[in-house]
Amino acid sequence: MRPQQIITSRAIGPAMSQPSEVFGSAEVSNQTEEALPPFVTFTTGPALLVEQGLVQSITPDGLRYIARTADDWPFGEKPGQIPYVMAGRTRTMPVKEFLAYFRQGPTRGGRGLKPKSDGGSGESVVV
Repeated sequence: MRPQQIITSRAIGPAMSQPSEVFGSAEVSNQTEEALPPFVTFTTGPALLVEQGLVQSITPDGLRYIARTADDWPFGEKPGQIPYVMAGRTRTMPVKEFLAYFRQGPTRGGRGLKPKSDGGSGESVVV
């Protein structure tokens, strides 16, 4: 009789090697070569934005404010918006689209970094 192979979660043992159809596999950032989570929440998103250098600072409440007030917020239940993925009672957003939104302009509030002058050549650079 052949012994059974037991597959457990990463927290307590070997993980399954197949990507999840629901959560996808981790994406790799071209800039940092670090694995990105497939989804972010209003709590985890601000830290990722700061880590990626897309904003100097933002709080979860600041992100929620942008989601409520920005006309071009890409997530929600309206036509043309990307639906939130619910994880229990928590709204999650696909990280690729979340980061793309903050990479585009215009800069408002905590969204994006304002261009800085390079000191005289007339060109603006984002730091």
